Amino acid sequence: MTLEALSDEQWSFIRRFLDNWLSYQRIINSIPGMSVGIVQSDNVAYNKSFGLADQGAQRRVEANTQYRIASISKIFTAIAIMKLIEDGALVLEDRIGKFLPWLDERSLRLTVRQLLTHSSGLSRDGETAHWIDSNFPDLPKLRLQASRGLGSFESAKRFKYSNLGFALLGRVIEAASGLSYKNYMKQIILETVGMPDTTVDFCPERARQLATGYGRVLTDHERIVFSHTRTKSMESATGFVSTVSDLCRFFSKVFFSEESLLSKESLREMQRVQWFDESTGNTIKWGLGLEIWRAYNTVLRGHNGVFLGFSAQASFDVDRKISVVVLTNGLNAPTANLANGIFNVINYVSANFGMVNKNFFPLHHFNRLEGLYTELWDDILVFNMNNQLSFIYPSARGPMENVNQLRHVKDTSFVFESGSGFDYIGEPVRFVLNDQGTVDYMTIGPNNLRPLRV
Repeated sequence: MTLEALSDEQWSFIRRFLDNWLSYQRIINSIPGMSVGIVQSDNVAYNKSFGLADQGAQRRVEANTQYRIASISKIFTAIAIMKLIEDGALVLEDRIGKFLPWLDERSLRLTVRQLLTHSSGLSRDGETAHWIDSNFPDLPKLRLQASRGLGSFESAKRFKYSNLGFALLGRVIEAASGLSYKNYMKQIILETVGMPDTTVDFCPERARQLATGYGRVLTDHERIVFSHTRTKSMESATGFVSTVSDLCRFFSKVFFSEESLLSKESLREMQRVQWFDESTGNTIKWGLGLEIWRAYNTVLRGHNGVFLGFSAQASFDVDRKISVVVLTNGLNAPTANLANGIFNVINYVSANFGMVNKNFFPLHHFNRLEGLYTELWDDILVFNMNNQLSFIYPSARGPMENVNQLRHVKDTSFVFESGSGFDYIGEPVRFVLNDQGTVDYMTIGPNNLRPLRV
């Protein structure tokens, strides 16, 4: 299955399908605003925004709307470390005490590799409750904590996610490069790649461009609206602010391009499994600053990001040079599931697009039957892929795990051809058009479904 061979017609279908599926996902998951991008090699195959950047002002999400990308920032930090290794400024097995002599005795012995792979045993966030009160520690406060000790486990004992570890990596970058973390990232990565709408931390001067962040949806409670805040010494772990367009360009230029910032050897080292942990009952695999997982028979790498009022996911398939970026301004948004679902759609189209409905009906007529439909019990999404009309239940996590095909009979009449025996398989399906030629309603068995506008 080679996704490089996807035709314009296949991408056209994917875009139509995702427009409907993502619109539906935004509504049922109560996501205020969302931006989604797909890049294949150096081609942006999809870039779409949904909903509101600010609900109070009714300001819609636009192409250049910024989001907090939270822990996706760690990928940038890892790339900076690898760049400094190529420049001879450090090595992965360097003890960080070489660069940060103010650490406690235990932490002095930790290595750069251990921080990158979350195998250092350091505590997750240190002593400050910045994920509650938005008051992130400045450098003096970080150093004070470090002098008292930062560890929870022995190093190399088990996987323990640590924002604190990546905060220290930011300080390693400063010591090894002679530049502030912010200036190093701006000069060496952001300006080189070409990311004009990305900043290392929140910039008050660009506050208008940054979406408003909203808290979790709780029954009978108003959603929290978060104020924008700076992450200070934690910027290398969670500080970055970016857009879908910039992130698509980043993954294309760094991981897919022959003219990457890094050598092929460095990229391979980042992407190979460095840490494998089954101690919690869940298999956890990490590269250098990258999580590694499998979804829908595809090995993916990337990172999730959750900030006060934001949720984000960046995932890529390096073998096929496909990256998916999902950015939202809702704390509870299932961005990892959405990104995995998009790969599910891409894989399905790649494998099944050659399937043709032999009872031919003009393509444009099938296209106008596409869309979301609703009735009392559930919603469905009808789609036409290469003259085969099918439907799915869009609330499912994997959109293409259960595709129900319709066999064309005549005009806008079909038969429910394949699907669950608990459903209306074998029964008639009919689309009733109005005078404008659009669908007024559809029937599956005895049930009527109306178009669902989202």
